Amino acid sequence: MNIMNELSLEQRRVFINLAQVYETYRETYQHSLHYQGSMRWKKSNAKEYLFHGRRGKGYGKSLGVRSAATEVIYEQFHAGKQRNKKRLESLKAELSLGAKYAKLLKLNRVPKQVA
Repeated sequence: MNIMNELSLEQRRVFINLAQVYETYRETYQHSLHYQGSMRWKKSNAKEYLFHGRRGKGYGKSLGVRSAATEVIYEQFHAGKQRNKKRLESLKAELSLGAKYAKLLKLNRVPKQVA
């Protein structure tokens, strides 16, 4: 007696697409860890330093005196953080929609004998 049913072509398509979107989401999330914390200018002794804060209590490190190089680092950090945030939001929306398709196509069902 065969308790497992073959997936239809549509079910396979949705499953594969959802698996790929999920894998992309995981990779994007791992990449977002690079953008944790904050980056700001901090004044000390009449000079401005680029400060990369890691935790909420002022921990972090200085990346150097304000210069053309540190300006570029600052801009790249904030642009990358914003891009990554938008990408994660887009992927979350796609996963949410894919979950609805999976539920509609009964991809989340397991036969009682297996359970």
